[in-house]
Amino acid sequence: MLDSASQEAQRTGRSTVPILAPIGAWLAALCGNGRVQRWRWVAFPFTLWAVTRVAILGFGKLSMTLAPDLVQSGELHRGYLLRYSSIKGLCRWDCSFFRDLANSGYVHEGYTNFFPLYPMLVRALHEVTGLPIDLCLILVPNLAALGGLLVLYRLVMFLEDEAAARWTLLLFISFPFAFFQAMAYPESLMVLFTALAVYLALRGRHLWAGVALGVGVLARHLSFFAGGSLLVAQLKQRPSVRRFLLSPALLGLLIPWLFLGAYCAYQYVRFGNAFAFVKMRDNWGPMAWWGVTDWWRSGPPPNAVMGSYVAFALPSVAAAIASLFRRKWWELAGFSVPMLWTVPDLVDIRS
Repeated sequence: MLDSASQEAQRTGRSTVPILAPIGAWLAALCGNGRVQRWRWVAFPFTLWAVTRVAILGFGKLSMTLAPDLVQSGELHRGYLLRYSSIKGLCRWDCSFFRDLANSGYVHEGYTNFFPLYPMLVRALHEVTGLPIDLCLILVPNLAALGGLLVLYRLVMFLEDEAAARWTLLLFISFPFAFFQAMAYPESLMVLFTALAVYLALRGRHLWAGVALGVGVLARHLSFFAGGSLLVAQLKQRPSVRRFLLSPALLGLLIPWLFLGAYCAYQYVRFGNAFAFVKMRDNWGPMAWWGVTDWWRSGPPPNAVMGSYVAFALPSVAAAIASLFRRKWWELAGFSVPMLWTVPDLVDIRS
C-alpha cells in the first residue's frame, strides 16, 4: 500500500511528506506538552468509568429483558426513557422518592429520610439544561461516579504510586454492589465528597476538607465517618496538643456539623422536628437497621440478596484492619475502621 501511495505521489508529482509532517509534528508537540503530561493520569479512571457505564447499561438491559417484574419500578413517566430498558433498570426502589423531591421538595415529613444534596443537584441540572428530571436522575450520579474515580485515583497516588492507584480503582469497581454508583441514588456523591475531603486533609487543606465533608453529609449521613480521617490527618500534621488546639485548621472538624445543622434547622422550620430524618428512618421498620447481630439472634433474612452483603463485606473488613498497620494509611483507617460499625448493625450494601 505504501508502494502504491509512493508511485501515485511520483506520478502526480506530489509528496505525502508535506501532509504527514505537520500531523507528526503536532502529535510530537502534544506528547511533549507539559500540560498534557500533567493530565495524562486522567486517561485510566476515565476509561474505567466509560467501560463500566457501558457494561452496567448492557447488564441492565439484559436483566430487565429477562426479568422485567423482578422488583417494583421507579415509575419513570418519560416515554423515551421507558423505551430503553437499560436506562429504566437504573431507576428502581428509592428512585421515585428522589424524583418527587427533585420535582416538589419536602412536601411531607416522611421524605426527610432522604438527604437533600442529590435531589437538589438533579433539580439544578434540570433548570440549567432543560433536560427532563428523569434523565437528570441518571446523569448526576454517573457524573459524580466519574469524579469519585478521579479523586480516589489522586488520593492513592498521593499515598502510594500509580500502580497502587490503578489496582485500587479496579478493586473498587469490581465490588459486586458497585453498580449502585450508576443508579439513581446518592452513593456516588457520598464517595466523591468523602474521598475529596480525605484528599484535601492529606494535603493540609483542612478548612476545605471540612467543606467537602459537609457537602458529603448532605448526600448521605454515613459521610460523617470520614470525619475520622480528617481528625487523624490533623493529629499527624500537628502532633502537639497546643498546635492542634490553637490552629485555625481545627475549624475544619466543625464545618461538617454546620451543614448537618442547616438541614436540621430546615426540618425544624418545615415540620417542627429538627431530627425528623431519624424518626422517619425508624418508621421504615426493623429492616432499616437489620444487621449481623439480628442474623445471630433470629437467623438469616428472608431476602437472600440482603443477607449476601455480609460475605461481600469481608474483604472491606480485612482492608480496614490492614490499614491500621501502616502509618501512611492511618488517615484511611480513621474512616474505614469506624465504618465497620455499619457491618454488624446496618443493612447498607450500597456503601
